[in-house]
Amino acid sequence: MKKRKVLLGIIIVVIIYTMAFASKIKRKEGFIGIYPSFNVNLSSNETHGTLYIALGMTVGPFAVPIYMLDRVSSAVYDTVLLPYDYYRLYKTTNGKQVKYYEDENRVEWIGRGKATPLLTDKKEVEYTLKSGNYIGDYIEYYFDGKLKILKKYSDNSILISSYEYYGNQNLKEEIFYFGDGEVKEKKTYSEEGKILLRESYNEKSKFLDKMEYYYNKEKKLEKVAITEKKYLIDKYYDEREKLKSQLKQTISLEKWEGIEETYYKSGKIKGQYIMAEDGVTDIEYSENGEIIKKEICKYKFN
Repeated sequence: MKKRKVLLGIIIVVIIYTMAFASKIKRKEGFIGIYPSFNVNLSSNETHGTLYIALGMTVGPFAVPIYMLDRVSSAVYDTVLLPYDYYRLYKTTNGKQVKYYEDENRVEWIGRGKATPLLTDKKEVEYTLKSGNYIGDYIEYYFDGKLKILKKYSDNSILISSYEYYGNQNLKEEIFYFGDGEVKEKKTYSEEGKILLRESYNEKSKFLDKMEYYYNKEKKLEKVAITEKKYLIDKYYDEREKLKSQLKQTISLEKWEGIEETYYKSGKIKGQYIMAEDGVTDIEYSENGEIIKKEICKYKFN
């Protein structure tokens, strides 16, 4: 009697495992958790939909009981694997995670006509998760093992800073963030390590405070935002980083006004181009500060 029960139990297990088509298919597609087999669409574009259509065409009226047996077996199969699914879900959303580069020249054959690339021992990405969110260091590597990207997160999963590197390990870009994740300061470098751009932002408005462009370590352009007065100033420099000209303009879509100034090498003002809503004024000065030329052009509105 006991042998019969054991044999019956084995038969039931084999039937459930064999007939749980929907569950197996959905798990291969990456679904886990509570009853992935319930996420079934009988569309002919999907594997299980095509399977049921094929059954209907071949076994006729037996397709319905096979379908019902599949659904019951899949539900039981999902129930048995539910604790394991939760464990997998916890492992993939908590703790240290490491991903490796794929080996382009080697694959592993799984069944007829199916292959998956084998992995190398070279790390591509590593990071730590807490309830699915990044904490600590997030690191990406080049294939040769050199550092590519480094991001630093707080224990509350707030992004603090990020760094990107060239293949020669010179810094390509570094960004620092406010507590809410908005950019505080950003610096960009050339592959030779020379600074190309520096940006800083206002903590309250998150609007640009200053942007500096460099070339051969010499500052060429500096953008300064006077957010309280809603002005943006573009300062242009010569090869000696002497102020050559500057443009001050309003930060507004409703107005178009500002003033552009140019300078002598001595630093004294050379010219002014004043832009207003009703026209422009062009003024040229001598190096002694005397007005050489002044032209006013008024706009006419119909």
